[in-house]
Formats: sequence, C-alpha cells, structure tokens
Amino acid sequence: MFLPSASDFRFCAPSTAEGATWVAGNREKTLFAVLSPEAVFIYHANPQVLLCTFRRENSEVEERGTFTKCIWRHDSAALCVLTSGLSVYIFALEVSEDTEPFNVTDRSADAEDDVQKLTQAFLLRQRIPTVSIYVTVLAKISSVATCAASLKDDLFLCLSDGWIHRITWNGEVRQDLSFNIRNVSISNDQINAKYSKIGGTSIYVTDIVYCPLVGGLAVVLSDGRAALLASQNYRFEIATIFGIWTSGLSDAVCVAANHKFRLLYFGCGNGDVAAYHLDDSNGAMVQTFRIKLSIKDGTEFLNRLGRVTQIQCLPQGSVFAVTWGHFSTSPVVASVSTSSTSSSTNGTTTTTVSTSTVLSEAETKYPPPVLALFSPFGAQWWCSLEDACDRLNTSSLTYSCVEWGAEGFQLWTAFPEGLALIHLSRALSVNQPSLECLDRIALLSAESVMLSPPRPKEKLATAPHCFWNTYSPPQEYISVNWPLKFAALDADCARTLVVAGNRGFAHLNLKTSKWRLFRNETQEQNFLVTGGVAVFQEHIIAVGSDLSKSEEAIYIYPMASQFDQATAFRHRISNRAMLINLRNDHMLTFDVASVMTIYVLRQIQRAGSSEMDCTIERCAEIRIHELLPHPTCVISMQLTSLNYHSEAAAFCHGMDSLLVNVSGHLLLLSPFHKETNDSTDEDLFQLHQPMLIASNVERVWIHSGNREVPHLNKALWINAGSKSMKVWLPLFHTDAYESGASKSSRSFISKRIMLPVELNLYPIAIDQDCLAGGVESLPLATSSPLFVHNVTRNSEVFVHRLLRQLLKRNLGVYALEIATSCRTLPYFSHILELLLHDVLDEEATSSEPIPDPLLPRVVAFIHEFPEYLETIVHCARKTELAFWNLLFSVSHHPRELFKMCLKEDQLDTATSCLIILQTMESTVASVQHATVLLEEALNKRRWLIARDIVRFLRSIEGSDLDETPDAMLYQKRAQSKAAKPKQIQIPSSPPDDYNLVFNSISVETQRPPPKLSLSAQSSSHSPNGPPPSLSLSGTQPMATIPGSPTSPGFESSFLSSFNAFNLSSGSTVNGTAAPSGRISIPAHLSAILDKHAELLVDDFALRDLGAFASHLDYDLSGFLRKKAGAFGCAPEEFPLALMKLHSQFKWPYPVVGDVIDKLIERITSGSVTPSASEDETATSPGPVTRRRSSSRPTFDWKVFEKLCAKSSAKATQQPTEPEVKYLMSQWLVKSDSLEWIYMLSLMHRDLSTLHGLIEGNLVDKRRVTAFLRKVTEGSKVLLAWARENCRAYVSIIKLFANFLEHANDQQRIRRFTAAAGKDSLASGVSSSSESSLANGIPYTNGTVPRQ
Repeated sequence: MFLPSASDFRFCAPSTAEGATWVAGNREKTLFAVLSPEAVFIYHANPQVLLCTFRRENSEVEERGTFTKCIWRHDSAALCVLTSGLSVYIFALEVSEDTEPFNVTDRSADAEDDVQKLTQAFLLRQRIPTVSIYVTVLAKISSVATCAASLKDDLFLCLSDGWIHRITWNGEVRQDLSFNIRNVSISNDQINAKYSKIGGTSIYVTDIVYCPLVGGLAVVLSDGRAALLASQNYRFEIATIFGIWTSGLSDAVCVAANHKFRLLYFGCGNGDVAAYHLDDSNGAMVQTFRIKLSIKDGTEFLNRLGRVTQIQCLPQGSVFAVTWGHFSTSPVVASVSTSSTSSSTNGTTTTTVSTSTVLSEAETKYPPPVLALFSPFGAQWWCSLEDACDRLNTSSLTYSCVEWGAEGFQLWTAFPEGLALIHLSRALSVNQPSLECLDRIALLSAESVMLSPPRPKEKLATAPHCFWNTYSPPQEYISVNWPLKFAALDADCARTLVVAGNRGFAHLNLKTSKWRLFRNETQEQNFLVTGGVAVFQEHIIAVGSDLSKSEEAIYIYPMASQFDQATAFRHRISNRAMLINLRNDHMLTFDVASVMTIYVLRQIQRAGSSEMDCTIERCAEIRIHELLPHPTCVISMQLTSLNYHSEAAAFCHGMDSLLVNVSGHLLLLSPFHKETNDSTDEDLFQLHQPMLIASNVERVWIHSGNREVPHLNKALWINAGSKSMKVWLPLFHTDAYESGASKSSRSFISKRIMLPVELNLYPIAIDQDCLAGGVESLPLATSSPLFVHNVTRNSEVFVHRLLRQLLKRNLGVYALEIATSCRTLPYFSHILELLLHDVLDEEATSSEPIPDPLLPRVVAFIHEFPEYLETIVHCARKTELAFWNLLFSVSHHPRELFKMCLKEDQLDTATSCLIILQTMESTVASVQHATVLLEEALNKRRWLIARDIVRFLRSIEGSDLDETPDAMLYQKRAQSKAAKPKQIQIPSSPPDDYNLVFNSISVETQRPPPKLSLSAQSSSHSPNGPPPSLSLSGTQPMATIPGSPTSPGFESSFLSSFNAFNLSSGSTVNGTAAPSGRISIPAHLSAILDKHAELLVDDFALRDLGAFASHLDYDLSGFLRKKAGAFGCAPEEFPLALMKLHSQFKWPYPVVGDVIDKLIERITSGSVTPSASEDETATSPGPVTRRRSSSRPTFDWKVFEKLCAKSSAKATQQPTEPEVKYLMSQWLVKSDSLEWIYMLSLMHRDLSTLHGLIEGNLVDKRRVTAFLRKVTEGSKVLLAWARENCRAYVSIIKLFANFLEHANDQQRIRRFTAAAGKDSLASGVSSSSESSLANGIPYTNGTVPRQ
C-alpha cells in the first residue's frame, strides 16, 4: 500500500510562466528529464539538484514545434524527445562521477564549528554526477509523432498517419521493420482466429507501451479501440505481427503495463480505468476489472471530472497512478434564487438563475488537480480530491504528466505551473509478510520507518490513530545508500529494527534508540542486499551479494557484536536470491533460477561462552520454473501448515504447504511421499498437482494471533484489490480439531471454504482483536497544488461478514463456534448488531421476493447469545421505521422484548425499548411502560435511568395523550368514547392486539420547567418495588415481591397490572382526593418518588437516598421535614442502622488503641479537666452558652473540640467523606433530621454538627426533646452491642451518651429557667425576692446554673 506522507514541494525550474509538459525517469530512477515547451531539464533524484539544461531559441521552437514527450534509452546514454511539429530530437548524455561539480559551504556556521564539519562531511558523501547533454540526431518526419516506445536498441515511433517506424538511437530508420497499423491483421482471440485488417485512412496509434511479459505491444487507436500487437519472434518482423482486440473497449485514450502482474491498464474517455489480461486458454484479451474514481468527502467534484489523461505504473508493479483531464469550466455560482432551474447537458449540470449571481473569472474557484493511487487490481488507496473544499484554486489545473521515483517513494508531477514532487510511504509488510498478523502497522519511506505505537499505549494518546513513532537512519548512512529498500522488525516490534538501502544495512535498538552501522565502510559499500533482511532472535539475517568477491550468500550477524563480514556466518547459495520470507524458525528463499529453498534456523549457545551462535540447515528445494512465465512474476511466497491434503507429507517439521503468488494467481504446493522399492531420495519427495486457490490476488497472509479463535487463526486471508478481501476458512469442529481428529478419511467432505468479505478499507493487517487494520492519507489545506498529508490508521470489524456468509451457506455450526470464540472481544455485541442490520437492510429494501430469507436464520442465531435483547432493540433504534414490521415479525414484539429486558435485569436495553414503544403505541401506553421501568430502575438503584424516565414523564403534554401514533405495527387504534380535553379513554382489547389497552382511564398532565440532562452512567441494586401499575395504594416490603421480575409470578403480575388499571373513587394522591378514574401524572410521579424515598429510609439506605435525591432533583429536605426526620428506627434497630451506614459509605470501624480512643478514655475517666476560663472560651461551633451540672460528671468541652478536630483530620482519608458532609449540610440539617445526624456523627466520630444545632437553639425545643428521648434509649442498645461486637465503639458511644446527658440537662435547665421567669413576671415578685431566690432556693433537679 502506497500513500502520500509528509509535505510536497515545488521546483524553481521550469518556472511558473514556462510550465512543465512531461517528466520521465531513467531505468534506475536516478536521473529525471523534465520538458517544458522550449527546454529540457535534467534533475538528480536525491538530492533533487538541477544538473543541466538544454534550451532552444524561439525561432527553432516556432519552426520545429514545442517539446511534448520524451523517452530514455535503457542505459541512460540517450534521450528521445518528441515535438508538436515534424521533428524528433535524440540527445546524448554524458554522465561522469569522477569530479565533484559542486562546492557548497555553510556560511552561517563558523569554520571551527562542529556543524560546519558535519555539513562538509554530508556534502562530500553525496554522489552527484556531472551530466552533459547535446543533440546527436534531429530527425524530420512526415507527420506528427504521437508516442514512442523503447525496445532495447530500437525505438517504436508512432505517427499520426498510422505508421509505426523502427529507428535506432543513432537516427537510422529500419524500413524493413516499420509497418502501418492499418495493415495489421487483428482478431478477438488466437484459437478461433478470424483476422481482419483495420483499414480506413484516419486510424493511427495514440499511445503505445512495450510489455514483453504480457506478449507484445499494447496500442490505443485514435477511434478508442485498443489491441495487443504480438509477434512470433522478438524482432517484431512485419510478416509475424498480428493483433488481439481488447473486447468491450471502445473509448480508450491511454495505456500502461504492469509487468509483474501481467496486466494492461486502459484509461477511458468517461473517466474509468479498465484492466485486461491475456487468457491462457484461448489467447484473448479479457477484462479483469473496470473501476471508477470514488470520493468520500467532496462527491460533487465527480460531476466535473474529465477523461483519463495518463496511467503510470510502478516498475515493481505494486501500484499505479492515474490522472484525469480538465474539469468543466462552467463558472461557479455564488448564490441561486428560488426561481432557478437545473438542466443537464452531456453529463454536466448547469444552473440557470433569474438574477445575476455568476462570479467573475478571477473569483471562480476550481478543485485541485486530480490524481489517484490504485493497487494492482484496482483498489483505490488515495485521491487528491478528498476533502478538497478547502483547497480550491483560482484556475483550472491538471497534471500533464506523472512519473514514479526510486522504489515508489517519489512521484514527480508536471503541470502548467511547473514541477512538483510528492513523497510517499508504503506498507512494510509488502516485503515482510509475517508483519501482517501483528497489532502494529509499519510504513517505510525513502528515509525513515513509521511504526504505530503499541495498543496499550494508544489509550494514553488523545488521537492515537494519528500518532507514529518515526525512526530515521543516521545521515552518514542514508546520504550514500538512499533510498531504503528493505526493513524488518522483531516479532514483538519492540526490540530491533533493521533497514537496508542500496548497500549494506543499519540496525536500531528500539529500547536504547541507538543505531549501529558496519565497522568498515568498504564492506558496507560492497554488500548488496538483494533478497531482504530479517530478525531471528538475537541475530540479523541479510540475503545478498558480496560484490568484492562476486559471492551470493545468506549472512547472519549477531547483534551483540560489531557488523563485520569477516566474523559473520555465511551460507553460500548458487544463485542470486530475489525474495525471502521468515516465519518462526523457517526461512524461505527464491532465486533467479526459479528455485525455492527452505531453511531451518537454530540458535545455540557457544561452548564455553555466553554468546549465541546461529546455524542454518537446508531442508528442501523446490523448482517451479515450469509454473512461471518469468521469475519476476513471483509476487510472494508463504510456508505454512494448511493440512489440506490428507496424504500430504511435510517439507519440514510442521510445514506441509507452500503458497506462491504468481502474477495474482495463488498456487498451493504440497508434497507427498512416493512409495517405491528402489527409489532415490528425489523419488521419495514429489509435489501434488499445483492447485489454483484464487485469482486477482495482491497479498496473502495467515493470521496467527494469540486469541483462541481456531477457525480464524488457521484461515488464509486473501486481498483481491477491487474485489475486496476473501477468506479461505477451514471447516472443522473445535473439539475434533483440538483432539487431533481434524483429518477426515472422507474425501468428499469439504475441508475449507472461500468466503468473500466486503470491507470499506484496504486491509494491511488482521490484529489479535480480529480487526482489519488499514491506513489512509488526507491532504490538508494549503496553497494549490501542493499538499501536506496526514497519515492516519483506521480499523474495521469484519467478523459479522464472515458469520453472514456461513449462515447463508447453512454452515451455522461453524458460525456459532466462531462467534462463541469471539465472545471475549470488547465489541462482540457490535458484531451481532452489524450482522442483523446488514441483513435487515438488504432484505427490507429488496424489490424482488426472497424465497429463502436469511433474516429469520440470523435472528435465531443471535438468540443463542445473551446479547439478543440488546442487539434487537439497538438495531431497531438505528434503522428506519419502515423496517420494523419485518424485524419484529421474525423476532419478538417490543412489548415482549420490554418484559424480557425487565426480567433479565437489562434496564438500559429496556430504556431503548421504551423509545420504540413510544413510537409505536399511544401516549397512555408509553406512560404505563415508563412507570414500570421507573419503579424497576428505582428498585435497582439505576439512578440515571430513573432520571431520564422522570424527564420523559414530565415532558408529556396533555395534547399528546389525545394522539395515536401512525406506525406500521400500530394496526388498531384506540378510540375514545367521549371527547374531553386532555383525556383519553381506552376500551378493552384482545391480548394479541398490537396496541396496549387499559380499562377506562384518563390522564391529565402539567408541563413543568425543563430539566437539564446529565451524562449517562448506571449502578446496580437488588430489585424492589410494586408491580407495574399507576395505582398508588399500598407499599411493598424490601423482600422479593410477587410482581418483581425476580419472582416466579412476574409474567402474570405484569399482564394483570396492564389489563386491570383502575383507581377507586376514594384513592388519594399525596393526601389529596383524586376524581374517579383520573390521575395527574406529576402527582402520580411525586407519589412514586415519595414512596421510594420511604423505602430507602426504612432500609436505612442513607447513601442511596442522597444519590436518589441528587440524580432525580428530588426535594429531600421537604420530604424529611414532612416526615419529621423520617427516622423510624426502633431502639433495638440502632445497631443494624449503624452497621448499614458503615457498609454503604464503606467507612471503617474504629480500632482499639487508636488516638481518638485514647482521648475518649481520658475524657471518660475525668483525667482532663479544663479551667473555667477554658470552658467559657468561645471555640466550640456556634453561639453556645454552656452550663455545668454540679451533680453529674463534668463534660470536657475543650478535649471534645480537640477530639472533633482529630476525627475530622483522620476521616479526610475516607473517599466518601464529602458525601457524608454534603448529606448532613444540604439535606439533614435543613430538615432538622437530628436522629440521622446523630447516627452519621457517631460513624464519623464528629459531634460538631449536632452540637451546633442543639446548643445553638437552631432546632425547635420540642423536636430536640423528642430526639433526646428516642436516641438515649437507642444509645443504650448501641452500647450493649458494642461491648459484644466492637469494643472500640464502647468509649465512643459513652462519650456520645455523656453528650446526650449534657444536652438533656441543658434542655431541662432552659425549660426550668423559662418557667421560673414566667412565674416571677406573673406574681409581680420584687427584686429582693428574686435575689433571695437566686441565693437560697435550689432547683428541683439539684443543679444550679452558672452565673
């Protein structure tokens, strides 16, 4: 896969005014010839330096025409240039590297600076040749030259009069080999050949390309037809030339050849690209595929797309580029009035407006030039029109020519404004197939390697799909050995990276980020890597040639030592290797003699040393020259174990299959033993007949991830370009496979099946989470026509497509096994949802009847999994209403789904189901279902679900109740007997009716102020609540109730609550009588919430009560104030309430011996007695007037305040402390819930809040008296419980009991003082009597207040 990366740049020459018309590179892609109408520029590939220029005089241009096209000689010694006139130029080039033509210095740095030294060293290492160009031949021709092709030492020169001349590079015309295209006999095939000549007087060749591996010359004629010109000998003598038509092609305009895949690409006048191949059976040209340009963002530009202008294929055959012609030059309309009309002429849409809104020529905007990259079999990788709205131009620009750079890492583009260069990167797995089963994606560019971060680290990034780790070799290596050709990583992509350029290689330790090169630079320059590099454990393997010794070998270098040819282990091979593939400890090589060799690698410890050595052993040698038209046609090779042939032997241990991709044809080679009495070693080992697995194959790999999905791990993944991906899936049962019984003696049972998998991306890898990973590049906004490219990763789910294909073929057993193995995937429910949605969308929109629908089978398949309810409901919510009838007819009705969700405690799904029911049924039915779900959500502590339902109920208006939804499933409408405003009456109906029916009931509502929505989250709790009904009579205990989804009788209770829905005339709502058969939704909702609040209080669930009030915006203070604190705890239940508080708030129990316990012991024993001044110091919370009793133990206020401070500091460590404080300050204090404040203070060991309320006279005296009476009895029970169960609580409870006694005494003193004051005022006692009373009359309780 090739994608633009980094940024593009433009050359200064040719200038913008002059423009560029053509660009062509030599065979090695080291020199590039650029044509302008008047001049020829020769550029160096790296660095991009202008080496020489040939410019003509204006008079010569007028006489001989402008330069149009050029073609290089195979040895880069000459250049042929065509003109628009009757002339052809042949230039000679002299290239010399003996002298250094450039002397560049860095003036910005000091002479003694290290930067200057590095700059000079960099420049000295550049091999920039000296190039001279001059005209050697100036040929005059009879008509204009249209195109040319090179054939070794000759040129095919095509003229507009139909002649194809053969001329030498010296200018000599070979008349005996020249011919006219009109005289060539052409047929549709070579078997039933009916040859006929073209004839006519106006037919000529407009484009030509030499394709020896296809079989001749591919030509495009001026009338739009195309043909392949073949010959019986390589000289193309006139008598032996014949042609083969490309069937079905009538609008061809250009042609290109893919030699490696043996394909011909034809550009068409309508913008399509058609590919043809030569059929081996009858010799006809058969269409392989035909594709159109596609755009995801900016499809409006496709209507302005012209014809294809050029197709340029990379010499290695792994990518081809296509450019398109001019857009429609119709001006862009700024605004269109309402009276505008639209018409179409010749496929171009024009707009006629009634007002003058057409922009001026200077303000007209045009899209950027159109360029796209495709895979060999037509999969689109990149297009320059993606997101082009931000990159509009003021003029219409098109590419006049494009040319590939070295290894496909550069794309030279010529256009009317000059010359530009696009940098590209390709997937590293092109030469390293074993990387295709990893979670990380690697891209290789000319100077660096881009590696995606590990999956765990991707979660830490804000945009992980845009982040790449980039590794660039040292400049001293890349400057000499540019560009990079090979790269390899270790199995985990975490330790080792090896890159190889033109010579040698470089090694990077990913952990230390340190590069290592060859110790001897001469050895590096003499080592040519031909097959590739690989990493095997602690060794680096490089397959190449030592040019100094003319020796081909496999070199193995230990990573622990320096790279040196003298110490490296070498295994000599007879021929030059072209490809290698390493999988585990098996290495496969392919050489120029069409021989594949299998090696086994072993790493052993060196005797007497800790260093490791690597040994290599040859296991097998396979000659496949009979299967190949040419060794170049081998795309890839894989050694694996498929167990396809039951009698197959093994090439080596565990490897019984060899997969070879020959020009897109995937062949399977398997060995077998031939049993003979006297046989040689060669007779014992033979191959089965090669089997063609698939055609149009670009890449193939075997997924061997760690996830336990046997079918997918042993599957063969095939990338077929525009025909998407295919999977050759093994058919075996998991239990039989694991027991080793997968081999069946019944040969008629299929062992594998080929399944198509349609994807929206081009897959590079299949990761361990069963996701297809890909890469895309989007151009960013910049000045046209230059782009800045952003390379990102994307992924796509594909398992649902496999499951669909298996179910379609009645292979549900294998689909079930695959789905069961994938249940641990985090997106498994999404897989089922995609499966259902795709099938539903296809069958619901089908215009033809489906005799064997797949939807019932898919629904039955999904029913095997617990995600059934979630899948059906979510799919219904995301699909169109028109599809619901089909979906629910094969699954369950939404009412049944709703009941199943409640029964299985799937309240989130039930909420989604409620939305469906709201669309299908009446508003009254929606209210009923919402009430059911609300009570379930409250009982299960799903506060956010309950909040959303409360918002839904409060949003219902009275007018909504009189409406009946017009849905397909709503077959019978409810009819009201009396037309009353905001009321609806529903008659009884049979149970099988789609409408939910109630006995005569009317609902009236009030619309409250809108509420804000919070983010969704959920929590769980044990079920509790009454059966679903709007009846408000009665309360259910916290135990399992008959109508609860967890009870056995839930089904009957659910139905009965829906069919018997009456309120008696004496029913009340919040204490207010309601009319017969009528209920207010806001009042009913308040009753439900109040009822649930009572249940929470009765269950001592104070923390849940706070969450309930917070999420549902419930007036908890008002509820507690109305219920007088809502503390119904009996004295014997105080221990249970305290323990539940500890459990809910996750608050630890006190431990004997802690600091607080010691302080309490000192207070209780009376060892700390503050002075009167300390006692009267106003440090306690609130305005408190302290009084001390003379007959009871003194309450130590100072130490008590220190105790509260200590407790507060210690309690801060608890995560729920903010909740405790918020609960007391916001709700309990405001509602005077002293009992609950006392219980929380006891748990928190902080009496400051309670002390401030009582001593500050902030609470009614009668309320305080009732509190002290109730809590004093409960504290005695708590003290008894603490002595038996938690002795650390004894001292704390004693302290709190002392506080209660003190508070009780203070209350008595206040009451006595108040009574005495009233008596003295009533009797008119004198001041002397008051004084004597104060000095001599004691109080009835024996205490005297302090003065």
